[in-house]
Amino acid sequence: MTHHLVLSPFSQVLLVVALVSSAVVVSGLTSLPSHAQLVLQEASSERSCDSVADVDPAELAMLAGDAMVDRNLTDEAMASIGWVRGTRAGSGRFTAYEKGCHGGLCDYCAIGFSAGGDDGALAAVGDLSPASFCGADGVRGGYVKHMRSFFEEPAFAQVAKALSPSRCCRVYATGQSMGTSMAAMYAFCANQRQATPGADKAAFAGVA
Repeated sequence: MTHHLVLSPFSQVLLVVALVSSAVVVSGLTSLPSHAQLVLQEASSERSCDSVADVDPAELAMLAGDAMVDRNLTDEAMASIGWVRGTRAGSGRFTAYEKGCHGGLCDYCAIGFSAGGDDGALAAVGDLSPASFCGADGVRGGYVKHMRSFFEEPAFAQVAKALSPSRCCRVYATGQSMGTSMAAMYAFCANQRQATPGADKAAFAGVA
């Protein structure tokens, strides 16, 4: 079966994608194949996650704002929604978050992608050539290159492990503008249950 991942060039609305949840919300022009919405296995064998409800989408919207390269939420704003900012890497292009953590296990984890603005992001917008990504064909080539540049960041593996279902009951990806497409690609590849050609899935070894 051939899968296609359709990404909008600049979606002006927020995208919120649940990775480890029965609810996957995708707003705007970005679409994912249905198999990208599969629920991963229960996060931790050491405790039950049944009582952990889906997070309030408004909180993820705030995290998307915090993940911007040139602006962040204040400490007071972060505390008001109960999220803790973790590793910020890639010159601020992606940030890990967590909430409700006890003894190394968390109710919620998230990754936020910046809207872009760096040279790599601008080049990605202009590259319309089709490419393959994590088993999907016809993905915008510039976006594939941009996503793979995240994989090459030394801290990406650290962030991926922080989002592992072995420590998080619910995992989300969020972003705005170009970050919506990055979040969609992250969610799509993290939710792949089978090995796919190439090295893309290998970058998510700690996630799924």
